[in-house]
Amino acid sequence: MLTRESSLRFTLLSFPLIVGVVFGHAGAASVVMSDSGLSISHPSFFSELVTTLISHVCACLTIPIFFLISGFLFFSDSEWSKEKYLKKLRSRANSLLVPFLFWNLATLAFIATAQAIPAAKVYFSGKSAFIASYGLWDYLNAIIGINRFPISFQFWFMRDLMALVLLSPIIAFMIKKAWPPYLAILSVCWFFRLDPVYFPTTEGLLFFSVGGWLSSNGKSLFIFDRYGLLASVFYVPVAIIDALTYQKQLNILPHRVGILLGVLACLFATKYIAKSERLKSALVWLSGVSFWVYAVHEPLLTISIRLIYKAIHPNSSSLDLFFYFLVPVCVILFSIALQLMMSSVAPKLTKIVTGGRLAPHKQKPQREAYAPPI
Repeated sequence: MLTRESSLRFTLLSFPLIVGVVFGHAGAASVVMSDSGLSISHPSFFSELVTTLISHVCACLTIPIFFLISGFLFFSDSEWSKEKYLKKLRSRANSLLVPFLFWNLATLAFIATAQAIPAAKVYFSGKSAFIASYGLWDYLNAIIGINRFPISFQFWFMRDLMALVLLSPIIAFMIKKAWPPYLAILSVCWFFRLDPVYFPTTEGLLFFSVGGWLSSNGKSLFIFDRYGLLASVFYVPVAIIDALTYQKQLNILPHRVGILLGVLACLFATKYIAKSERLKSALVWLSGVSFWVYAVHEPLLTISIRLIYKAIHPNSSSLDLFFYFLVPVCVILFSIALQLMMSSVAPKLTKIVTGGRLAPHKQKPQREAYAPPI
């Protein structure tokens, strides 16, 4: 059952997790710079450790938590029926499908226009073909992401989530009738990075199912709070080891253990954040801009990185690290300002393209129900 306390604690996670998503994508800056011939020659050990720790270790906690919460909320009704399934499908069509199609179509149109402008196309070119040369399959693949990321690539999460929603009757049966072997097999596949199909990923299926199992059995997602402090203490050294062994063969153990500890630590942290009225109020307000930041930050982040590195040519690790933090923060602030403006100028359109998620100034002080940010 979704209690008011659980709803609040979910809300407190929304914006911090989206910030994690943005910084996770900022970790691709080295690839962007390398492709443009702008990367620094010898990043220092410290700068490389910091960026790896944030973008490739801590940021990896965001997606499992989002899937965990999504599964918990989806199966929050005590009884499962065909009528409730169809009702949920209609609800998710508004909250997931409509914004998914809108933002991918908008990104496709934006990039196609930019590629047609000689002065701008250098910032929108990559290893893939230009949109002007696309055939029907390429357009469908770019919008939906059939065997690749959607063109607005952060929306792969929503694509996988929609697939899980469609598969939810099967998931409901498995977590009710055969949950021990079902979750055990998924856990083994997740740990060893085995993904038999392109989407939904094993990670998404596992954490969505775990959230659904807890919810279906009347258990709280914060049932492991008793181990939260211990998980938080152990997460720090495991995360550092994970960062130090990044892209090495033995990294799988600290990375997977770190995700489990980190998820528990993040859920546990909300218990104490909720006790701070000022911080709680700020995060509840910011939860209303979470989806907009998620939707808008790419390709804005990549474009900003390319523009800055082309104009400034950072030639030191310290300057590189400075821009690593500055660009995502500026993109987040710009995204927030853009939503506030859009909410005032075109509130109905803003509500549609965000899947009905509330803008900050339209939120109630204490929300009874949690609206997932993505």
